[in-house]
Amino acid sequence: MIVIDKTTVCLSTEEDQVTAAAADAVATSPSGNYTGRASVLGQAVSGTVSIINGTHMNLDVGHPAHIKCPGEPYALDAATGAVTLPTAGTAGDCVHDALAAHGGSIESIFYNSSADAIHVDVTVLYFISVKMTLSSVV
Repeated sequence: MIVIDKTTVCLSTEEDQVTAAAADAVATSPSGNYTGRASVLGQAVSGTVSIINGTHMNLDVGHPAHIKCPGEPYALDAATGAVTLPTAGTAGDCVHDALAAHGGSIESIFYNSSADAIHVDVTVLYFISVKMTLSSVV
């Protein structure tokens, strides 16, 4: 039997330990859909991330640089929450090409497991900072 509250997990068997570890992994990884909005120079910018699995996402961010990239590879550092897009630096990759076409770069992407939210910080048109929090859609 497992007894869980916000501070204590009591495990009685090795099987319970494996189950608790799996539950913790699920709680610290993004899943499902995330949406958010930001205002950039008076323009509304919306973004959506749909997690396909533990290594791929659909990414859709509106103007000033529209990025619509299905099946984009990602990696999550569970210890820090840092999200990287390992192919975004390669010509031919959807995110790379969309950002390059609009003078853009990814400054940071971070997953906050306690808020179940993804924080995105990108630069577009060489100097415009777009910071957006995408919240889980239930």
